[in-house]
Amino acid sequence: MRSADLLPSRAQRRAMRSRSLRRILLISAASGLAVSAAAWAVLERRIVRQDLRNEFVSEALAALQPSLRERLRIEKSIEQYEQQVGRLQRLTGQQPPWGVILTDLAKITPPTVHLQAMRYQDGRLILSGRADAQAAILQYRRQLADLLWGSDTSLVETKAVVDATDSSRFAFEIHILVKPLAPGHTDAGASLVSSPDVEPANSGRVDRLAVS
Repeated sequence: MRSADLLPSRAQRRAMRSRSLRRILLISAASGLAVSAAAWAVLERRIVRQDLRNEFVSEALAALQPSLRERLRIEKSIEQYEQQVGRLQRLTGQQPPWGVILTDLAKITPPTVHLQAMRYQDGRLILSGRADAQAAILQYRRQLADLLWGSDTSLVETKAVVDATDSSRFAFEIHILVKPLAPGHTDAGASLVSSPDVEPANSGRVDRLAVS
């Protein structure tokens, strides 16, 4: 009795392998499409979220722009103000204390001394005028030397003159080295320096003060 060949033939085995390969390819393609679709969906969600973030940031910046512009304007104004204050402080430090100077001169100038001009040049205050006697001029120079804002007070010139009434008087010129203002010191009368001619109160002791 002949035995039956139960094994598949060679052709059948090739067909089975071909079907298995097609199934594997189909499964791989489907898996690849599924992975690609999932990745695309994730990427799409990220793009949408990023667009929403960008829109939110743009709206927030648009809302903050007026405040930012106002802040920049205020900071610029503060900077300009600080620069102006610095310039004024430097200018104030370079100017003599005119208010104190004029007040002291009005106090210590005796009736026998008549100031006619006052000039400020190279850090020195130059006083010129006339006096009834040389002793009055020397006493006046000593009083000027005791003032806190001055130093190195010197009598540069003195000479006898005759005025329009034939009265004999003595012309003089006194130089005073003016000390600079102390840091943080402000002079309430510093505005007087802007006036070329300062007429003092009617005390009878000062004829005319010319600030130059």
